[in-house]
Amino acid sequence: MRTLRRIGQKIADVARLLAAVLRLGGDVTQILWDFCREEVVMRKAGASGLRFLKIIHLITASLWLGGATALVLLIGCLGAQAESGDQLTGFNLAAKLVDDLVVIPGAMGCLLTGLLLSLFTHWGFFKQRWVAVKWLVTVGCILFGTFFLGPLVNGQPLISAELGLSALSDPAYLAARLKNLAGGLVQAALLIFLIYISVRKPWRGAKRLD
Repeated sequence: MRTLRRIGQKIADVARLLAAVLRLGGDVTQILWDFCREEVVMRKAGASGLRFLKIIHLITASLWLGGATALVLLIGCLGAQAESGDQLTGFNLAAKLVDDLVVIPGAMGCLLTGLLLSLFTHWGFFKQRWVAVKWLVTVGCILFGTFFLGPLVNGQPLISAELGLSALSDPAYLAARLKNLAGGLVQAALLIFLIYISVRKPWRGAKRLD
């Protein structure tokens, strides 16, 4: 009887193990099915879906570059010509609004659409050299803007609101303004470079895939 019980217990253990394997197999099958279904949906979207993504990508890139150019003009040109403390503060607040409402949404939109284009096309992330360079420069520009330029843009209105027009002779304000202007010019130049390599798709090591 003990032997039969042991055999029965072993059979029950094997049955439970098989049931667990089948459940796991079912989960894996469902995951694979969902993935394949998403791939089919994306392929059905075809050229129209990719064209839509490219259009949004171009629009957000334009916002990013346009906003960066506007920041350079507000900080480097208009701000230096302010005739009163209120006017100077107004220019600085306008620069902050451009950064918050144009530059940041443009950069995030460009990053998101670029991610989708890399995921759902044969371009990938590092298959082609120009795409890899775009990713490195894009992420670098976003980090540079977030941790270097952003605090400068946010801090300048506070200084000008406290000191008024005399902020133009304040060493801390002038140093922040110079860093902001130089950093803005560098970022604008890098964004123009990104547009160039997106159009030209340079380097012979990467095939041109349209």
